[in-house]
Amino acid sequence: MATDEALFRSLQERGGPPTLRFYGWEKPALSIGYFQSTATEINLHHCRRDGMDVVRRPTGGKAVLHDCELTYAVVSREGSPFFSGNLVENYRAVCSCLIRAFAELGIEVTMARECRHGEERGMSAICFAFPAPFELLSRGRKICGSAQVRSRGCFLQHGSILLDFDAEKSCRFILPSEGRQAELCSHLSEAVTSVRGETGEAIRPEPFSGIVQRAFETSWNVRFAAKELTPEEDALKNRLLETKYRNPAWNLDGRIQGDRFPSEPFAAFSDNLPGRI
Repeated sequence: MATDEALFRSLQERGGPPTLRFYGWEKPALSIGYFQSTATEINLHHCRRDGMDVVRRPTGGKAVLHDCELTYAVVSREGSPFFSGNLVENYRAVCSCLIRAFAELGIEVTMARECRHGEERGMSAICFAFPAPFELLSRGRKICGSAQVRSRGCFLQHGSILLDFDAEKSCRFILPSEGRQAELCSHLSEAVTSVRGETGEAIRPEPFSGIVQRAFETSWNVRFAAKELTPEEDALKNRLLETKYRNPAWNLDGRIQGDRFPSEPFAAFSDNLPGRI
C-alpha cells in the first residue's frame, strides 16, 4: 500500500510514465477500503488470533482477503493516450487489458453492467460479495475486484485477481449480521469464482503476471521497462510506512493527521514516455 501511494503521489508532483505493478503477500492478509469500519465490519479478534495483518487501502471498496491471488496496480496520469480522464473510462481501459489476459487462459470475462446491492442482507463487507459496475465476471461470478482513487489529474487503480478462492476462509474475518455467517459463506461460494475454478488448473502468480503484462502491452501497443523505485519514491514509501501503513490509527480507524491528498492543479507532462513495470 505504501509503495502504491508513493508512486501515485510522486506522479502528481514530478510526472513520469504510467506504472504497472504486480505483487503478492508474504502471508494471507486483509486489506480494507478507505471508508470501511473495522468496528462494525471486521472480526479483529479472529484476525489477531490467526496472525492476520490488516491494512487500510488508499482506495475505496470493501475487505479483500489476499491469499491465492495476484494483486495488480496501475498508476497513471489522466488524459494520457490510454486514459480519457473519466473514472468509468479509466476502469474500462484497465479492465479491457485484464479481459485479454483471462482470454489467454481460455476464460471468458465480461464487465458487470449494474451493481447488485447487498447492504440489506448484511453481507456487503466483503469486496467480492457483490460486483460494482464494470468489475469483472466470469459466467456471472466475480473473478477480479478493483478500486480507484483520483487526485490532481492522476489516478491509482489496484485490484485482486483471484487465482483460487476459499469462501469459508474469507468469511472468517468478517462480521455479518447476527447469525448469518453460513448464509454469507453460501452466497460467496455462488457469487465468486477464480482462475482455478474456471480452468480446473492451478496457476502461480509469477507466470500469470507475465500474461497480464503482455495483455497490457498488446492492448496499448507499448513495451514496459522494468525499473526500481526512484530514490524519491523509495523515501516517500518509507515515510508512508512509518506514519501511515504501520500505524494502527490509520489501519483500524482510518484517521491520521495530515492524510489528505494534495489538491493543487497538476502540471502537464509529455506523453512521449515509455511505461514501466
